[in-house]
Amino acid sequence: MKCAPVHLIPHGLGAQPGNQGCALPGSRLGSTTVSGDDYLAKQFDYHWAHMWRNYGIVVAFAVFFLVVTVIAVEKISFHKFGAGALVFKKSKRALKQLQANVVDEEKVRSGNSSTAVPSIDDSPVQKDAAGNERVFTWENVCYTIPTPDGPKKLLNDVSGYVNPGVMVALMGASGAGKTTLLNTLSQRQTVGIVTGKMLVDGRPLPADFQRSTGFVEQMDLHEETATVREAIEFSALLRQGRDVPREEKLAYVDKVLELLELTDIQDALISSLGVEQKKRLTIGVELAAKPSLLLFLDEPTSGLDAQSAFSIVRFLRKLCVAGQAIICTIHQPSSDLIQQFDLILALNPGGKTIYFGPVGEDGAAVVDYFAQRGVHCEPGRNVAEFLLETAIKGGRKPDGSRIDWAEEWRVSKESQSLIEEIQRLKTERAQVLLSDPPSTSNHEFAAPITQQIILLTERMFLRQWRDPSYLYGRLFHSVMIGIFNGFTFFNLGSTAADMQNRMFSCFLIIMLPATVLNAVLPKFWGNRELWEKREFPARVYGWVAFCTAEVLSEIPGSIVEGTIYWVLW
Repeated sequence: MKCAPVHLIPHGLGAQPGNQGCALPGSRLGSTTVSGDDYLAKQFDYHWAHMWRNYGIVVAFAVFFLVVTVIAVEKISFHKFGAGALVFKKSKRALKQLQANVVDEEKVRSGNSSTAVPSIDDSPVQKDAAGNERVFTWENVCYTIPTPDGPKKLLNDVSGYVNPGVMVALMGASGAGKTTLLNTLSQRQTVGIVTGKMLVDGRPLPADFQRSTGFVEQMDLHEETATVREAIEFSALLRQGRDVPREEKLAYVDKVLELLELTDIQDALISSLGVEQKKRLTIGVELAAKPSLLLFLDEPTSGLDAQSAFSIVRFLRKLCVAGQAIICTIHQPSSDLIQQFDLILALNPGGKTIYFGPVGEDGAAVVDYFAQRGVHCEPGRNVAEFLLETAIKGGRKPDGSRIDWAEEWRVSKESQSLIEEIQRLKTERAQVLLSDPPSTSNHEFAAPITQQIILLTERMFLRQWRDPSYLYGRLFHSVMIGIFNGFTFFNLGSTAADMQNRMFSCFLIIMLPATVLNAVLPKFWGNRELWEKREFPARVYGWVAFCTAEVLSEIPGSIVEGTIYWVLW
């Protein structure tokens, strides 16, 4: 390496090249060049003879790391729960149940869901549902989305209504628009254009519409590390009115647990629940919010066996009898299930209505409607299957021409009766409201923002405590990087080179945020997905509470991690 002029000694006017030397480590007297080997030996005490020794150390470290990783993966499991036995949190209540041997093992595993049908007679849930008299109507609802090929209409002039105490089934073939219509009616669409009229008692939807309705997702999205009771309490505390005392909300949670027969597994972690138990929990989370207007359900029987599906639908039927209005999508129900519904709204591919009306005894109303148009259902056949097959394949008139069921419905007397019934309901409810105006809330969220932040931060702290892999990973990074950085520049002196090394050691701190970010991002995206898909559409809490709780829950761990790194460094 040739020495730069600024490192030549003496330096300045009159200095003779033959009398100059280099100030870099490893230089020789009277030479203006420095050997690279000499520079490394003097500056870093690194010699060529150390190369193979250091290479062996790197290989040994890699082998040691792989061996430790393989052993840890095989022997250590941070998630000891999953499919199989229920996992309970450590609590005095759960310990007393085990010591007293109150809960039968088979009863807990099945959750009493395979044979028993929950009863809601004289329960607070029944009384709250019975107090609802509002009517929800929709007329000529259309939904159009943009596509690369141009706008595409998924719903075409769909009309209907739901009364308190009425359960409506949305049916149709795959791709007919059942879930699309459900999301549109519940005001959960985020893209596209929605047209038509959706009214409550003949008036535009109030500001608290989404808080006044419950939406049971098909995918059963929950905070997996929470318990059954914690999930229902979280919903009750944040979604019931802010004028309701906390004690009353918690008492209502006890009633919901008892109603859904989840009391015995109230301390079980959600991640260990079975399919039907999660479905009942999802329903319980929505019931805890006291939906005063409507309950939406997206294929609640999906993934369940026949007996479990019948149990869920029978429970919904009891809620409906108590006065709750329900709109439910259902795919290929059995004959017994379809009899539990009051009305059917059937769609054909393209989102057009082909039938809206009563089911009738053994599906008689549905069979008569299509029989009048030349398509007959064989005796003993499942009416739901007949309806779906008719919607997909269509039929032919006596003259051989193909039947357009959407057009048949549009010009039918049943369609005209539907329009007249919607107008009658709107007029009737409008007259009632003139004398008794409804009391609606102008708040988008039921709970104040401070309560949202407190409860959400508490839930995030519990998640970190019950998911030790996240905290252990961050602590491991801080310990390893602190040790590596500290011992690499151990016992530095006060020379210029040592000061340079000390600055470089401080610079290596930037390695820590990158590893922390890799641990934080997956957890953040999981929380955001839960918020965007379920909790924000239900108006549980807003983005301010979400972002604030995310930051607050990370501060203590970051302080501990930074302190450990500083001490080791």
